Amino acid sequence: AAPLALGSAAAELDSLLADLMTSNSSNQQGSSQIAGRLQDKAGVLLLDNPTSGKFTLEAARDIARERRAEGIGGGRGQRSTQSTIEPAPTNYELYLPLHEHWKSYMNQRVTSESDQTALLQSLDFHGALLDVVRSKDPALVGLRGIVIMDTLKAFHVVTSQNRLRVIPKCGSEFEMNAKERIVS
Repeated sequence: AAPLALGSAAAELDSLLADLMTSNSSNQQGSSQIAGRLQDKAGVLLLDNPTSGKFTLEAARDIARERRAEGIGGGRGQRSTQSTIEPAPTNYELYLPLHEHWKSYMNQRVTSESDQTALLQSLDFHGALLDVVRSKDPALVGLRGIVIMDTLKAFHVVTSQNRLRVIPKCGSEFEMNAKERIVS
C-alpha cells in the first residue's frame, strides 16, 4: 500500500468528517463546523471539548445537589458506609484479669540473666500495670494504669479511676513490676 499524499489525506478527512457530521440528525451545520475545525489543507483537525461552553458553575452545583440527594459523593448529607468502632470500656476492674495474665507472661519471659534492653524491645505490654515516672507533661507524672492498647507512639491505659488516658512514649519514662523487679 502506497502512502497517501498530503492533499488526498486532507480530502479523505474532509469527506469522512462530512459523512459523520451530516449523519447525525441533531447536527444540521456539519460542513460549516468541519470548515471551522480544519486549520489548513494539510488536514490538521482542531479538537475541542464539546461541553466546555455549556458547563457553568450553577450546572456544577445542580449536579452536586442531585448526587447528594441520591447519596452519592462526599457531601455532608451522605451516610457513612464505614463501620464505627465502639470505644473500649474504661472499667478498671474489667482489665484486672488481663493484668494477671500479663504477670504470668512476664514470669515466663523474665530470667535473672536476661538482657533488659532486648527484653523491653520484644515485650507485649497489653495488660501491664504501668507507672509514669517522668514525662514532658507534668500532669502525667504519677499516673498508674493497665495498658489496654500499645501503639507505635503511645500507651492507652485505664486508670483505677476508670479513665482512659493516652500517654505518649516519647518524652516519658515508665516503670512496671516484673517478677519482683522494677523494670523502667
